[in-house]
Amino acid sequence: MQTLFDCAPHVRSLSIQSLNMPIFTCTQSSIYILSFKNYRFCAEDCLKLAQSSLGQQCQRLLIELEHQQDILILIENMPNLRTLKVKFDESQDKNEILQWLQHRLSKTIYVSLVSNLMNKMATIQIWIR
Repeated sequence: MQTLFDCAPHVRSLSIQSLNMPIFTCTQSSIYILSFKNYRFCAEDCLKLAQSSLGQQCQRLLIELEHQQDILILIENMPNLRTLKVKFDESQDKNEILQWLQHRLSKTIYVSLVSNLMNKMATIQIWIR
């Protein structure tokens, strides 16, 4: 993966379909938008991402998480993060998650909910100033 990054120094956005590759050890100074698909991050994965070179420079992140607490790991450890979109399956109570976030996040952080009836997923969007 690092070889691919070295050949494409001006890539701004990266969409990853599988974490079977060592993405957390790669460096690429131009990537600001990360999207992870088909993988649900646990707390350990979130911390690895946040502490990686890609996580430290990431400004926009689309991710699916196992637990709502993992949102705090990302926000607290990714200094350049401005937009976070978190996917959850429909079995989780989104209004409860929204209330939980509003009690734990700074008042300068805006949180909203977008439901997608087609794939039974909901996305919580978080804008960080």
